[in-house]
Amino acid sequence: MSLRDKRKEMRLEKYTNHYCRTINLISHSCKFNVHIILTLLKSKAGGRADWIQRSVLQTINFRIIIEKHLQDIIAII
Repeated sequence: MSLRDKRKEMRLEKYTNHYCRTINLISHSCKFNVHIILTLLKSKAGGRADWIQRSVLQTINFRIIIEKHLQDIIAII
């Protein structure tokens, strides 16, 4: 293996590791944010369960959108 090929392989490995770390970070962040949002909604709503329910549905839709984008990122890599 030539030095040029070795450098190319090392560069590819570096970028692959970077993308994997980024995807893991985004994924963890989205799950964490959903948890925080749900907790805040529950604490602020009091007895208004219907408001919580609508907000939870919106939050779940938001998470589904994020997960679709994550799948696109993974597909690109």
